[in-house]
Amino acid sequence: TPPYASNFYDIQARAMLAGHLSVPKGSLGIETWVHQGRDYTYFGIFPSLLRMPILLVTHSLDGRLTALSLLAAWAVTAAFTVALVWRIRVMVRGDAEQGRAEALSLGAFVATVLGGSVLVYLAANPYVFSEDKAWSVALTIGGLFALAGVLERPSWWRVGGSGLLIVALNLTRVTEGYACVIGAVAVAGWFALGRRGPENRRWWLPMLGVALGAVAAGCAVNWAKFGTLLGYPVNDYVAYHLLHLHRVDGGHPFTPRYLPSTLWAYLRPTGLGVSRVFPFFTLPTSPPSALAGVRFDAHTRTASLTASMPLLFGLACWGVIGACFRRVGEGTRMLRLLVVAAAAGTGAVLLFGTINERFLGDFLPLLVLAGALGVLDLLRRMAGRSRRARRALAGTIAALAAFGILANVGLSVTPADSWTTAQASRFLRTQLAVSNATGHPLDAQVRRGDHLPYWAPAGTVFIAGNCGGLYVSDGEDYLGMFDQRAQHRTWVLVEAGPEYQHAVRVTVRAPGARTRPSVRLVTVGASTLEMHSRPAAGGLVSVWFTVADPRFPAQSPATVVAPGSVHTLVLTTDRYADILGVTMDYVPYLDGAMTDGGPVVVHAVHGGPLAVTPAALPAGDLSLCRSLERN
Repeated sequence: TPPYASNFYDIQARAMLAGHLSVPKGSLGIETWVHQGRDYTYFGIFPSLLRMPILLVTHSLDGRLTALSLLAAWAVTAAFTVALVWRIRVMVRGDAEQGRAEALSLGAFVATVLGGSVLVYLAANPYVFSEDKAWSVALTIGGLFALAGVLERPSWWRVGGSGLLIVALNLTRVTEGYACVIGAVAVAGWFALGRRGPENRRWWLPMLGVALGAVAAGCAVNWAKFGTLLGYPVNDYVAYHLLHLHRVDGGHPFTPRYLPSTLWAYLRPTGLGVSRVFPFFTLPTSPPSALAGVRFDAHTRTASLTASMPLLFGLACWGVIGACFRRVGEGTRMLRLLVVAAAAGTGAVLLFGTINERFLGDFLPLLVLAGALGVLDLLRRMAGRSRRARRALAGTIAALAAFGILANVGLSVTPADSWTTAQASRFLRTQLAVSNATGHPLDAQVRRGDHLPYWAPAGTVFIAGNCGGLYVSDGEDYLGMFDQRAQHRTWVLVEAGPEYQHAVRVTVRAPGARTRPSVRLVTVGASTLEMHSRPAAGGLVSVWFTVADPRFPAQSPATVVAPGSVHTLVLTTDRYADILGVTMDYVPYLDGAMTDGGPVVVHAVHGGPLAVTPAALPAGDLSLCRSLERN
């Protein structure tokens, strides 16, 4: 994963260790918020707090902790999901005996949450946006579990635990945080009205304190960054101006005008791609339509809840109807408060000017809470039925769970622009092997030509020239979202010929007062890729890359390295896709665009703070391209 997409929390953690929240200039790219001359990230600080003990003792894991953090978030989600389902079971069914059908059904439900939901997609795309969503899901489910515990049997331990979880959630993602804040206020009102008996009325004030404390924590961080208690100053957002977001529906990131489009995108029954080609289930072949004449910041290929998570969606609908519109027991009446709070957490994404697969995570806490109510209500109703009927229900739940797992695993391995060449190669090799064993359906998706098309449907494989390059399309229309720099961005490189890549070694020394801190690495026609350096805190050196191009200049975020360190750079000069990029130590740092092709000149510099020498590059492996050609 590129550092740009995975090191934001590390950068913020380093800033916090230095005693402030502002980050180094240019380190966040277009995701920067520049307030009063300082750069900030709008992401919460909780995932950065988790990193700080590790970053205190080493720099070697900077930018490499996202996958580990996602795994930790998944584990927390698993623990709280199991705990929440069982707590709901106790509140709704008491000490009723649990049979095999119930055990199988609840097990299938939990398995679907953890392996047949959007969590799989988040884990397959380990970058900062997925990590932000994964922790918000984990902490929201945890917050709902804690609030349910306070309703069930209030105590200082349970009130304090709910407070810690809701504060952590508000320091991660505000929209889901306010869902649990609303839940805490509702719980406080429930106690204040004496609905849990006069002996428990005293708990209303501590629960109101939990809500106010969580809001205060979020407001304090927001004030320290942007000088406002709530919201972000949108004019400080670099991407707002660079990507011309002020032209997107009047510059309003949140508006009810998006509601018809977002409801259709996330609830449409056709929101899943089905193909004869492995992995058989994919994201839809095109983004959902924008309705009512609105223009989105971005709307990408996105699965729907109904199609990709039918078990969770169906049980949640049943649970909401059963809890809110029927006569129910005391436990279910209390849980209604949390259903309303969880539903409030989905409101922001329905009004937001971006449609993306990861935003299905905003619905997941509601699906877990209401889905647990739904499955338990169905099991209660089946208690007096025949064994065959109970087994039929359990079998249906298990079958839908299996479908959800297969569907979400499939759509999670759909090619994405963040994929490396190695990932794309392994994926396409697997596709080819399965295709050869199932009647060669992949052959229909292979195209050939001397000019790479701007766009092609997802899964299209393109052989450029005489196997000069091999590409696979991710199906996204980036030109509609960004600008002409996005030309050919829909294509992921799978294999490249020798003219595509060149290797050099760079020795980084501490820049001196009279030394040149920048060097040219490669020139292609009118475009030049350069490397820059400057002193950083702690005796380290900050390095970054730029593309100097007449039309499409670009700059990577900065990263810190030790003086005297030697790094291998692989320079990409892809004249089919018009890409001029660089990886350092096999990690992508920059994929810039070129205006046009031209002679390729790799430069060498034998002195100064950045000493560049040629390096050998393994011969390009075009075996996959040759195999597809023969087919």
